[in-house]
Amino acid sequence: DLYYKSYNCVCVMFASVPDFKEFYTECDINKEGLECLRLLNEIIADFDELLSKPKFSGMEKIKTIGSTYMAAAGLSGTADRERQQAQIGIMVEFAIAMMGKLDGINRHSFNSFRLRVGECTQPLGSLNINLSLTV
Repeated sequence: DLYYKSYNCVCVMFASVPDFKEFYTECDINKEGLECLRLLNEIIADFDELLSKPKFSGMEKIKTIGSTYMAAAGLSGTADRERQQAQIGIMVEFAIAMMGKLDGINRHSFNSFRLRVGECTQPLGSLNINLSLTV
């Protein structure tokens, strides 16, 4: 079965740590890259922790791909235009909070990671989800 849902105003954010690729190495000192991956896991876990705050309750983590974090706001389907617009501001606040978390990690791990963020807001009219299950 194919499930179709459209949304009036969705804000999607991609946040990546572009320096992580250069940071990651596989050598004996860092247990063949394991310590690098532990640090990346800590970064992502800190970002996930932000989503538990009431301020960010309308946001959803979509996925992570390597050192890139994808989240969205506006998937609640509310028709209130003012609330939809407010979600854009909340997404910006989330990005700023992510930068704060990364600054804290940098201080404790003696790194200088940066966060590159891109956001897009528009109607989403063709979210198709294939719900076929194999039993």
